[in-house]
Amino acid sequence: MLRLVHCLETSGCRGAVFKVSDSDSIVVGFDWQPGEHAEVVQILTGRQFRSVGWRATKWMVALASIGWLALGVADIVRYGDASLLLGGLPWLLFVGFWYWIFLRLAGSNAARQTRNLNADVHYPFVHRFDNSGLRIDGFGATVELRWEGMTEIREEDGFFLFFWNPKCAYFTPKRVIPIENQNRLRTLAEKKLGADAHVRPLITSGTR
Repeated sequence: MLRLVHCLETSGCRGAVFKVSDSDSIVVGFDWQPGEHAEVVQILTGRQFRSVGWRATKWMVALASIGWLALGVADIVRYGDASLLLGGLPWLLFVGFWYWIFLRLAGSNAARQTRNLNADVHYPFVHRFDNSGLRIDGFGATVELRWEGMTEIREEDGFFLFFWNPKCAYFTPKRVIPIENQNRLRTLAEKKLGADAHVRPLITSGTR
């Protein structure tokens, strides 16, 4: 989880200034918001839990729980003994509680750590998209991520996510990008990444 948190050195949204430069790039500036950072961390955490390893682990835990429940009920029916069922209940509750806490609080914990440890999030970010890729300008650093270095682009309800490996992504809030330029970004992403650009259909004037 620490690796995931450290990879999310990105931004959120409060107010924004949008413009198109002379080079026809898309430029958007905005303030970091902990709620949006937390939401993106939860999205990435959910992806991690859908990986093959995590799916196998969840199935193993589920099968073990079903087996324990079946044996516990059988002991009650045959011998009137509930010790096996009651003995495993704290373990089951612990695993379920840990899983819930991890999913629910991972985002807020990551946002709190980023706010405390990363001075850049207290100043506006500027994201620039052009034919070369994504450039992120912060208070203390500039990051350039070329299209060739991206493994995937994924569009969520509120964000565009730009992955440079399966677990780490920069994100840009969609609310700060006008509809017509969201379309331009979708077209550019599909042109540069092809099948690895998982974006939504272009929005026309008759759709919402």
